[in-house]
Amino acid sequence: MRILLLILLTVSTAHAQDSTIAYNRRYVIKIAPLSLIDTDATVSLGLEISVGSHTSFQTELGYGTNKLPILGSDYRAMKAGEIWRVRNEFRRYTGRYRTNRSRNIQIKVMPPLGNYWAVELMGKQINVIDKEYQNSSGSTGFQVDVRKSRFVIGSHLKIGRQFALHGVDKKPGRVLFDVYLGAGIRYTNVMDYSGYAAGHLPDVFFKQNRFDAGSKVWPSLTAGLKIGFSL
Repeated sequence: MRILLLILLTVSTAHAQDSTIAYNRRYVIKIAPLSLIDTDATVSLGLEISVGSHTSFQTELGYGTNKLPILGSDYRAMKAGEIWRVRNEFRRYTGRYRTNRSRNIQIKVMPPLGNYWAVELMGKQINVIDKEYQNSSGSTGFQVDVRKSRFVIGSHLKIGRQFALHGVDKKPGRVLFDVYLGAGIRYTNVMDYSGYAAGHLPDVFFKQNRFDAGSKVWPSLTAGLKIGFSL
């Protein structure tokens, strides 16, 4: 009887043991397709590097001009413009990849696959030449070109999941999908290089927009999708 109970306990324990997916790829090159439809659209390229058994570091760099946004944007309406964007984040993976308690399935995996949380630091600089109407003589009005820069610095706490397409052998392939969302805060500062103090452009009439000189602190939300290829 004791032998039978021992056999049953051994079988039950073995059935309930976690299985781990081996994915021995340390580097992931990524693109961010949704950045092309952003208000401040950029072509972005990123790299994720696994730096521990549960951690990784990711960096992303993007560049675009004011002619790149596909959707409507006040940035596109500028006479000229360019944008630089950088994102750096530290990730910690939970090790969970698939869990089904009813079927006693608990599949674990190491980075860069699975659920994760991350701390992100981001920066963005937009340089534009804006067109403004000036009438300093009190008679005939004319347009002047005003060079401005909009700086953005922010931080987000993010949660996400990175998963792979499986091949015919049921093993994770090289193509990865990274989905995430997060919340945080950002600081914006617009510099006006026209030589006038902020809010004191003489006889210049323009509507309020995000390129008006000044600084603000905003709550910030972020969400996105990246497509990666592991090396």
